Amino acid sequence: MTPPACPIVIAASGTGRSFANLLDHPAHNHKYKIVGLIASRENCKAVNIAAERGLDTIIEPFHHETQAHQKIAPWLRARGAKWVVLAGFLKRFPTTLLQQNYWKVINIHPSLLPKYGGKGMYGMHVHRAVVAAQESYSGATVHYANAEYDQGTHISQGTVKISPEDTPEQLADKVFQLECQLLPETLIQLITKESHRA
Repeated sequence: MTPPACPIVIAASGTGRSFANLLDHPAHNHKYKIVGLIASRENCKAVNIAAERGLDTIIEPFHHETQAHQKIAPWLRARGAKWVVLAGFLKRFPTTLLQQNYWKVINIHPSLLPKYGGKGMYGMHVHRAVVAAQESYSGATVHYANAEYDQGTHISQGTVKISPEDTPEQLADKVFQLECQLLPETLIQLITKESHRA
């Protein structure tokens, strides 16, 4: 008998492109089911995507860890979330939420960590730094979230080759195309592994 789709929640702060990609992936509603969105600001495009898809959204600016925990934890439990996927989420996820046994939290970062990670290294900031350093390769890393930006244990990585003529914007496009494959594939592998343990 096929196990039910694993309930997951996405956390986003911006355009929601990774959120939309996970919603549109063939595994959605089969391997995993997105049951809600955590947004760090009300006017991000991810909120519009959630509304269009009829998904519950909770908006929390994450200014105070205790306040965020008290608001987010019961919301996640009510939806039965097993995984929280930080996808373009620019806030520090509260340590108290990371320590819960109800769900696991993963993040995707647009570089080959440990290079070009840490506070302030996100989006185009990463790609500009990579191009300026004349790197030959970049990529994306999926890792477990912990109390420090981009410091959690690596789960998977993918690489893209950088051409000498690539601009930061062209590199960003390459990395995002990679992320569109890497994140759902990694999520499916994690869910499958967990289901075999159960």
